[in-house]
Amino acid sequence: MRTLSTMIAVFAMLILLSGRVFSQGTETLKFSGDLRLRYEKDFSVTAKDDRDRARYRFRFGLVHKRGEHIEVGARLATGSPTDQQSPHQTFGDDFGKKNIHMDKAYFKYKFENGWFWVGKNGFPFWKQNEMFWDDDVNPEGVSVSYTTKEIAGEGSKLTFTGGQYIIDDFNDLFKSSLSAAQAALSVKAGAATITAAGGIFLFNNNAADSVSYNTLAGMDHNIFVAGVQAKFKAGNLPVKIGADFMKNLEDPLVTGFEDQTKGFVVQAALGQLKSPGDWLLAAYYAKIERFAVVPNFAQDDWWRFGSGHTDSSDLQGFELRAAYQPAQKMNLVARLYIAEMIEGSKEAKRFRLDFNIKY
Repeated sequence: MRTLSTMIAVFAMLILLSGRVFSQGTETLKFSGDLRLRYEKDFSVTAKDDRDRARYRFRFGLVHKRGEHIEVGARLATGSPTDQQSPHQTFGDDFGKKNIHMDKAYFKYKFENGWFWVGKNGFPFWKQNEMFWDDDVNPEGVSVSYTTKEIAGEGSKLTFTGGQYIIDDFNDLFKSSLSAAQAALSVKAGAATITAAGGIFLFNNNAADSVSYNTLAGMDHNIFVAGVQAKFKAGNLPVKIGADFMKNLEDPLVTGFEDQTKGFVVQAALGQLKSPGDWLLAAYYAKIERFAVVPNFAQDDWWRFGSGHTDSSDLQGFELRAAYQPAQKMNLVARLYIAEMIEGSKEAKRFRLDFNIKY
């Protein structure tokens, strides 16, 4: 299996370097990829020594389109097969071989005003940050979406998205599963674009779930998530401001966390990364109580605590971000995280510098 994975990775790299797109009639086959090089420093971490790491992420994907309706996609990525939140690998380990795995594999059909896909693909619901759902976690199952336009004035659109996903399988496909539905409305308000969304995410727990590391903590999670975002320009500079709220409608089963079911995020960004010379400044404040999210599916960026997977809840703090684009499809992103526990005395700081390049 390792030999097969290595052969696939080498083949993918050769195609990526060629940068070619093959087409025949109404069929197209397009390849793409990206590389991230990261420096990371954890410091001022309660009961832990400071830590420096050099890391990387490599992904390679393809999309085959047949006519206007049918699409098949797949992507390989570095990372551990037991850590759905991170495709990153750490430099070192005596120059040992690194893992590469299937990150996406899906069939998609586009119809008038909508689409559906089956397989493993990206999170299909509208979101503006990773505090509820990490960008690297690709759900497995079925998604469907429908959009109607001009429902609330010129330039407006209303999108309904739903999905049924398998978290774990014990001879019963949906014994440990996620059912989700969301409505997202985007409207024009003068020179601004305002988007508001609300959705329900029903995580059905199976106590025998051993594949997903402590994913649901032995309980169902029925989480309502709402968000709003405004996009406009200050002079020639793009501006985004937004907020999110999440509430778990289930009562936690863990003593001491009976009412820890809410979370919120506020954020603001100035600038954009689109063309060479562009820059971006952003700031986030989040307070995520213990059971406001499912920790193994939410972000894993904010701090070092955790065992096997990063603790993504029971935290509050800030993320400060600065980014610059020196060339096309290439950028530098610096982040500083300052976080502490809500129910506890741990605190931590983390600095990251990423160099990202796409092909």
